[in-house]
Amino acid sequence: MAKIIPVIGSPGSGSTTLAVQLALHCSEKKETVCLILTDPMLPPKSYLLKESKTNSLGFLLSFPDLSEKQILASMDAATDSIGVLGYATGDRLQNFPVPSTVACEMLLKKLSLCTDTVILDVGSRLTDKLTITALEKADAVVVCVDGTIKSEAWLANLQKP
Repeated sequence: MAKIIPVIGSPGSGSTTLAVQLALHCSEKKETVCLILTDPMLPPKSYLLKESKTNSLGFLLSFPDLSEKQILASMDAATDSIGVLGYATGDRLQNFPVPSTVACEMLLKKLSLCTDTVILDVGSRLTDKLTITALEKADAVVVCVDGTIKSEAWLANLQKP
């Protein structure tokens, strides 16, 4: 089973950069990696990839029973060992049905069977079903803060019961 590592952080704290660097580090250790960009606003897949010809993460999560073939067909290759799932430029959450918890669990389970590491760039949005499922299934969680007042306030709010 793959390691599941969500990377969370306040807006602008560098969580996307850290998630990408973590994916590259795992790749250098000869691991296969799926990097999931969970926020439909920023960054879209085009932020990391010049061309994205695959389905959006929102479309993928709308299937009640995902197959490995559907998942792999929706993944863009960033390198030989890093695949990227995410939203396309212009996507909005309203474009897709709300994913079920079962669909999110199925995605993570099937990715765990075909990759060594699943890294999710969650950013500051901790309320969507994929993020909640990933946090529940996580082997480790990386939290980014940058020392700014905004970042510290986000972290303080995160730690409230």
